[in-house]
Amino acid sequence: GRSPEGINVDLRHIRAALRRGEELGVIDIAPKVGMVRTPRRLPRHLTKEQVDIILKAETSERYRRLWTFLVWTGLRRNEALYLDWSRVILAGDPYMRVIGKGDRERVVPILPPALEVMGTPKPSGRVFDWPGERQVTAQFKETARKAGIPFARLHDLRHTCITWLVGQG
Repeated sequence: GRSPEGINVDLRHIRAALRRGEELGVIDIAPKVGMVRTPRRLPRHLTKEQVDIILKAETSERYRRLWTFLVWTGLRRNEALYLDWSRVILAGDPYMRVIGKGDRERVVPILPPALEVMGTPKPSGRVFDWPGERQVTAQFKETARKAGIPFARLHDLRHTCITWLVGQG
């Protein structure tokens, strides 16, 4: 009764455990783990109207600021939650140096709507101080459900940003 995508999540964990076992010498050779074939779908994004509805439905100013920041920067959840002020450059055209997935660093411009919700700059410390990642994801899911957009996921804000940027050339 599980979806192919859900099964693949488990298979990725099993594959990683087997590879780690091989690295540690617990097993000689990690067997290959085949994934379940799934159709390649386009990333899901939200319309401007849907984003506005979600932002209006959010009762917490703190979360509304984070949702706005994510949709205007395209950052992943953890990239935003662990962003340090020391990596934010506000002189000239504002940008941030983000260390993302795979420990890769990239430069991300800070557009005016994102800059507005970042708060007062500090020499160091997190831009957004949060107790935990899962709480943030759960809050977005709850807000989207209350807003009448139950299919929306927090990661959709990243796809939305990129779709909007491509649409603007």
